[in-house]
Amino acid sequence: MEQNDENLVDKKIAEAKLEVAEKRLQITIWSVGILLTIMAAIFGMIIPMISANRNSDKVDEQIRWMQKEVETMKEKFDTKKTEYEGKFKSEVKEINSRQETSLGNISNNADKIIRETKENVEKLIGAQLTKPKLTCLYKGHEINGKTVSIVRNDFPSFEIDNKGDAQARNVKVVVYTKQNSKINWFDGGHWLRRAISEDKDYSQSYLYRNNIDVIDAGYSTSIEIEVEENAKPVKDELMMKIFYGLPEPTVIRFTLELK
Repeated sequence: MEQNDENLVDKKIAEAKLEVAEKRLQITIWSVGILLTIMAAIFGMIIPMISANRNSDKVDEQIRWMQKEVETMKEKFDTKKTEYEGKFKSEVKEINSRQETSLGNISNNADKIIRETKENVEKLIGAQLTKPKLTCLYKGHEINGKTVSIVRNDFPSFEIDNKGDAQARNVKVVVYTKQNSKINWFDGGHWLRRAISEDKDYSQSYLYRNNIDVIDAGYSTSIEIEVEENAKPVKDELMMKIFYGLPEPTVIRFTLELK
């Protein structure tokens, strides 16, 4: 776009130079024509006058007539010259005005491009700096490093809370238990036991099967806590991982106490 604007300016300048040259040529041709006419008139009258008539009175009369003709021609020449100069200056002024308008448009377009580019860069930087941040709450408190005491018959639930400043998408929650865990996480309903566990310290893992498509910044969503109904009152260490598109999931270690 900048290249096109530069070409436009160069074209306008070239046109202006061409018009100036043409006007100068016209004025030069006109001047030469007037001069030749005057010279022809002078020689055409002087030579016959000298050869045919030596009377001084007639010579004076012819000289006065010639002077008058020359003055008349000069007046016509000055009038034409002024007319051409005025027209020439007017056209040059118009060309300059068009160039200033073109330069003004180029400047405005450049300012617009710079402004839009700056806004897009700021948006891009802002988008890169804003991220979701998920954690797990129980009754409004974070459970990481804490002991969570629940009563099975109360139908307890965790809250997956987004404390970041961007949406979290495609959220998946996995709970991990150890090989000799005293807590039997319920396989069925909202949870699905996975065939493998990627963590060597926790041999069993359970995926929360309900889809969590989006958690907006500042909002949370509930997930049910489900354990075997015949489980006795016990306390054990568990781990939770929350996956939501970042390179590393949120890892939460907590102690669950069943009453």
